[in-house]
Amino acid sequence: LKDASLYFYYDSNAKTSLGVFFLHGYRVQSCVLIAKKNTFEAIPPESKCRHLWFMAESDVDKKRWLAALEYSIDRWIRL
Repeated sequence: LKDASLYFYYDSNAKTSLGVFFLHGYRVQSCVLIAKKNTFEAIPPESKCRHLWFMAESDVDKKRWLAALEYSIDRWIRL
């Protein structure tokens, strides 16, 4: 996670990312998915953008992810 961009990797040992989600303008919030715990979502600024759902290992991890994502997204300023 850097500058409202969430990079994803094949595994924790990978040297390069498989891709990136640009979260500029998104908002994040906790959500409830059937039979899934510790879920949260990234809601896009426009309907044509991709809606993202995530699942953390614990409630503490979920809160940390939400805080980090909110902070990173809020720091981004549209020029």
